Amino acid sequence: MSAFRREFKPVRMGKVWLLPYDPRRLEIVLDDLLKSEKNINVLYSSKIKSCICRKGCIESARYFSSWQTASIKAGVFIDAGAGVLLQKSGATQVLRSSERQMSGFALELAGVSWDDTLSIRVPYALYQAVQREELPLYAVGQWYRPVHRKGACILS
Repeated sequence: MSAFRREFKPVRMGKVWLLPYDPRRLEIVLDDLLKSEKNINVLYSSKIKSCICRKGCIESARYFSSWQTASIKAGVFIDAGAGVLLQKSGATQVLRSSERQMSGFALELAGVSWDDTLSIRVPYALYQAVQREELPLYAVGQWYRPVHRKGACILS
């Protein structure tokens, strides 16, 4: 356990402290937890294309994934991303930023040659990916920093 604590020390990013984690371990744990629940469908690499609303509630959502386009009906939809369901539903009520909880993530990038041009290249590449709808809107403005391993950086 002490090796784990040494490897994953809290890191300050702006006004918050983050606890770095191994994304592979987290994915395994979350996948196991979701598989143990009944009536939960997990759709990886899918994009919401539209929503059908009735009486002010989302009734169904049409999505596209790499292998199919389909609709899903549910009693409850959770918009755990950047407000895609809210946007696609055509809702007229917009949540104030004080009412929203921002989602967060951190990616470790390997094989990176760190230089001063990254401060221009990384935001521009993220902006282009958002414009192509390959990344959600919150990918714009992400923060990155080098880490102690040569050729690596964190994008969060």
